[in-house]
Amino acid sequence: MQKLLLGSRRLNSNIQKDVVIIMTKEVLLSLKGLQFDIHSSDGDEIETITPAEYYKRDESHYILYEEVTEGFEESTKNIIKFKNNSLELTKKGLINVHMVFEENKKNMTSYHTPYGQILIGIDARSIRFEEEEEHIVVNVDYALELNYEHFADCKITIEIRSKKSGYSLK
Repeated sequence: MQKLLLGSRRLNSNIQKDVVIIMTKEVLLSLKGLQFDIHSSDGDEIETITPAEYYKRDESHYILYEEVTEGFEESTKNIIKFKNNSLELTKKGLINVHMVFEENKKNMTSYHTPYGQILIGIDARSIRFEEEEEHIVVNVDYALELNYEHFADCKITIEIRSKKSGYSLK
């Protein structure tokens, strides 16, 4: 394990406390999405595998990774945070958005892309995760709205594996 000292902060103006976050793993991240749109019963599935950084602080899990979009020089930095029955995805860079998935709750947000802004709604039906020592799987089932209209039913599977354990395509 590698310790990173991220800084310090003052408590009660005289006491200084170091804030230490332990980076537990360099990981491989698999993002698998399945989308069923309103016009088709066949789902479109896409999978991306990328190197990422993972750490856990208090009860929250964090995954940090960078995304490159074909045809653009600027990349997007991504942070996925999850715990219990919630997941947050923050994108900054070429694409900017803060998406909140909370079980049995609808959240609205603006999705900023190089082509314009879209208002999206996320109605998460279920968020489940399984945690083992070298492997975490998060499953999210949600409805997606665009400009207040139902657009698709979606499923995301996030799989995090230790880089040293490798990854096999199934």
